Amino acid sequence: MRFIADAPIAHPDHDLFDFKGFVDLIENAVRGTQTPFVYGVLGDWGTGKTSVLRLLEARFRATDNKHEIMRLPDGKEIFVPIWFDAWKYENEANIVYPLLHVIKQQYERDVPQEKRSNIQAAFQTVVVTSVLALGQVGLKALLKTLTGGAVDLKTLEDSLKQVRENQRKAANDGALAAVLSDWADSVGKFADAFEDLLQTYAKEIVGEADAERVRFLILVDDLDRCLPDTTISILESIKHHLSVPKCIFVLALNGRVVYQAIRRKYGGEGIDGREYLEKILNYAFYVPEIDLDKKTMDHFVQKQRFVLVGQTDYKREFDDLSTALAESKFNNPRRIKRILNRYLIYLQRRQADVHLPNTIRLLLIAEYFPLLFQLYMRLGKQASERISELLNGKTAVRDFEATYGISIEQIVPQMRYMEKLFDLPTQNEQVFNKQIREIFEITRLF
Repeated sequence: MRFIADAPIAHPDHDLFDFKGFVDLIENAVRGTQTPFVYGVLGDWGTGKTSVLRLLEARFRATDNKHEIMRLPDGKEIFVPIWFDAWKYENEANIVYPLLHVIKQQYERDVPQEKRSNIQAAFQTVVVTSVLALGQVGLKALLKTLTGGAVDLKTLEDSLKQVRENQRKAANDGALAAVLSDWADSVGKFADAFEDLLQTYAKEIVGEADAERVRFLILVDDLDRCLPDTTISILESIKHHLSVPKCIFVLALNGRVVYQAIRRKYGGEGIDGREYLEKILNYAFYVPEIDLDKKTMDHFVQKQRFVLVGQTDYKREFDDLSTALAESKFNNPRRIKRILNRYLIYLQRRQADVHLPNTIRLLLIAEYFPLLFQLYMRLGKQASERISELLNGKTAVRDFEATYGISIEQIVPQMRYMEKLFDLPTQNEQVFNKQIREIFEITRLF
């Protein structure tokens, strides 16, 4: 028994969900973009954002890698893709440093040792100015450096309180004014230093004459999996310090998660997460809903059949699966892989030849609508009847929630879209209930 790994698509030959047209759209936009620019690729978890970014990265590596740069026609931009997985570094005090680290790693891959000159000095300048510009840690270092320890953070906080209470008195505090002025100046120097770093990198790739043709495409993945404060810190650092000429960011985001993070950080007081994110992103692409018709689903599922089970012939069983997936409009790539793995467990464990279409739909309900699966455990076959009455408008949502003690208002639109998922053929109630228990055991195991 073998499982399918939850791995993103990295090569166009593996693009069974046909993201090609969407990646074409983003690629054409990037190639025609004036810098600096920040794009967002928005979609729910499991919809393929990482795959889209990996396919986009492959496009630019295939055409603009270091072995082909010098053969590009005059006037064509040279793109340097840099991959940054934000989730790996979410516990760092300053998320800018890991980003600088991956830029340095890419630089060392692109530029041979003998051609490197003063890039190290450029990195040091960025690090120093970022320490001054970002957060209380930077502010402490700034105070010690600029005031010789004469003004500490507590003194500064007290002085800022005085600014609010008595601005005239604070205006006469020359030491405070000098510190705040130097701190504000360091913010500007950070962006300048980052721009100089990329300019140095560009010159060492292609030479000074062609450096203006270089664009850095920084692909930031899994930003929405970070803790809320980390997510906001990265977004604000990109907007205020790292969005410089030559630089294009593409951020993979779950919009709903980021909106919640923004409201959480700012206390939800009049803060619109969508409007806030629009100030960060210059343009957003939304991952399209995959149109998995029967033919496409057959192709994907039957291809996985050989990966999963080797020599075992489950053609009929997997044909039933692809039919149910297509009819139910079950189109989240990550969840499809999870269903394939769970279905394989079921096939290995089943003790009798049961009605597979029902089994499959119950597996899908357990994966996509776990609260409704609990309803099937309580009501058995009657659960489908109650759900049908809800979707047909015979039962109000509030009445349904009050009767069964589950909150479904937010998922009703998705339930209506996937209405055929709940169309379970009639069969012996005892066998049906046995299937429910078996699927419950599988979901507990995996």
